[in-house]
Amino acid sequence: MKKVLLALAIFAALQVTNAQEKGNGQKGNKGKNKQNTELVQEKEQQGKKNEKADSKEEELKEDDKQAKEKKSVEKKKNKSEDKENKGNAYGKNKGEMRGKDFGKQRSEDAMAKAEAKREEADKDVKAQEEKVKSYDEKIKEAKEKVLKQEKEGEISTEEAKDKNDKIKQAEEKINKMKEIILGEKNQLKKLEEELPKK
Repeated sequence: MKKVLLALAIFAALQVTNAQEKGNGQKGNKGKNKQNTELVQEKEQQGKKNEKADSKEEELKEDDKQAKEKKSVEKKKNKSEDKENKGNAYGKNKGEMRGKDFGKQRSEDAMAKAEAKREEADKDVKAQEEKVKSYDEKIKEAKEKVLKQEKEGEISTEEAKDKNDKIKQAEEKINKMKEIILGEKNQLKKLEEELPKK
């Protein structure tokens, strides 16, 4: 808009100066005509420079607009792809199965997966129980060894006290492990109750 107004102002100024030159030219003021023409030429050159700068700015603005439009189009595409890709896609690879058959197959697969997880968890719990039993045995052996060494005089009462403290710390850790195992067993029982039996 500014460019258009500037161009109109320059055009109007040129028309006025041309009209004055025609009127003044008859009186014989040639020096003024030269000055006026020089001023008009300078104004034209400034107008051209401004127009060039304005055209460059417009091109940059248009490039920015196009880049923004491209980005917005890409974002819209990505959003639409995200919307399309959301979901579980359970029915995409069902082959020739339809309706009840497909649902029945999915349910059986889910049951088998849950059963496999339960069995794995059961194995983990049993392995942890075995570790706890072995640690209990080691603690009993350590206690007996400390008592024996203390009775025979191999270690002092202070050393026996230090060793007993370490044994107590180990017992506390084992008790915490036992509590964790009990919690896991309870969770397994709940899972077994929730799973339908065949």
